[in-house]
Amino acid sequence: MKKAIITIIILLFSTAGIIFAYDYVSNRQTPFIPPAHQQTANSDIGDISPPKEQNTSAFTATAKPSFSTPTANEPSIVTPIVTPSIATAASTEPSVQALVSSSVSSPAIPTPDISEPLTVTALPNDENTLTLSFGGDVLLDGSVANVINNKGANYILSDVKPILAGADISMINLECPISTRGTKAKDKQFTFRAKPSSVDVLTSAGIDIVTLANNHILDFGQDAMLDTFTYLDKAGIKYVGAGHDLDEASIAKYFKVDDFNVAIIGSSHVIPVVEWNAGKNKPGVATTYNPTRLLSEISTAKKNADIVVVYVHWGTERNTKPDTYQRNLAKKYIDGGADLVIGAHPHVLQGFEFYNGKLIAYSLGNFVFTNVKNDTMILNVAFNKDKSYTATISPCAIENYRPVLLKDKNKQQQLFDKLQQLSFNAKVDKKGVISE
Repeated sequence: MKKAIITIIILLFSTAGIIFAYDYVSNRQTPFIPPAHQQTANSDIGDISPPKEQNTSAFTATAKPSFSTPTANEPSIVTPIVTPSIATAASTEPSVQALVSSSVSSPAIPTPDISEPLTVTALPNDENTLTLSFGGDVLLDGSVANVINNKGANYILSDVKPILAGADISMINLECPISTRGTKAKDKQFTFRAKPSSVDVLTSAGIDIVTLANNHILDFGQDAMLDTFTYLDKAGIKYVGAGHDLDEASIAKYFKVDDFNVAIIGSSHVIPVVEWNAGKNKPGVATTYNPTRLLSEISTAKKNADIVVVYVHWGTERNTKPDTYQRNLAKKYIDGGADLVIGAHPHVLQGFEFYNGKLIAYSLGNFVFTNVKNDTMILNVAFNKDKSYTATISPCAIENYRPVLLKDKNKQQQLFDKLQQLSFNAKVDKKGVISE
């Protein structure tokens, strides 16, 4: 009898064990292993810091007027100066974020919180006013390229298009070459190259001019950079800060909008090696480690234009405060004749400063980049004929690699407060107007 009972108990436990094992094998989840192309650090460079919420000021879009380049000869070229040796940049690119997703190409777009009414600051857009709009770093490779492939080039800037296309002149920093050619730079941690079709991202939103003076335009060598010139020329987009030689890289590009003549110059204080410098008969980048050449170009532009804009690649990545040299150089540019100084490269927003009545925006941060989320903005400056101006912020957030306008009033105010704290002698009011 005892043996029978023991046998029954053993059979019961054995049956339970078999059922448990089967249930475990049938229902366990297989760990997700990203495809090989997603395991490469360079494929997705993101911001692992908490996202910064932002806000949305926008003005009514109007048809962008056509630009006519002055028929007068280009400004005279100053003899190139010898650029000092440049040590390899010590700063690093944005920290790498492993974006493990089953569908990177089709991210879910969160619905914005519109519980509060929009704060809208309208900028005038008529023949008596010139409106300039600026965005920061634009990268069209990596995860951004995946979104372009799946949603189309028009999608990337579609949410901010009313602002960019509505401005008389809109400008960004293009943080990559556009090409299928070239050899990847050796010993460089992050290298980018966008497909030729990606130029449609810029044309679809009415971008008029880009600066190429940065630490990525030569990631794939001179051939890729020269292709970039070609694709931009075909798209009708002007570029500054790089060229076939030092003269072309250094000079201003001009716009005539109604009665306004505008000169825009680009230069970089960040290149990885000295060989990236443009030279006599040598394609490359215009640099401002020694500001003499840039100051000379500002002086020349001042004689040919009513308004001179300088867009500079500078600063230390991830620093929300400008380096001392940024502040010193900005003031030199203004003393030399610049009316507006715009900065990029730190990948985060930095504040504003007024100097002799002129506005300095030290860093506009990332605009289109491999950040899943980050804070960003558009800087709008409306000049009157007497050169007085109104500067306003259109606060945005990078959501799934593209900028979108913030539609929540509280989030708008959060960004305005943040920029106020980062600024020196500038105020940012609840409508995003910047003033002394």
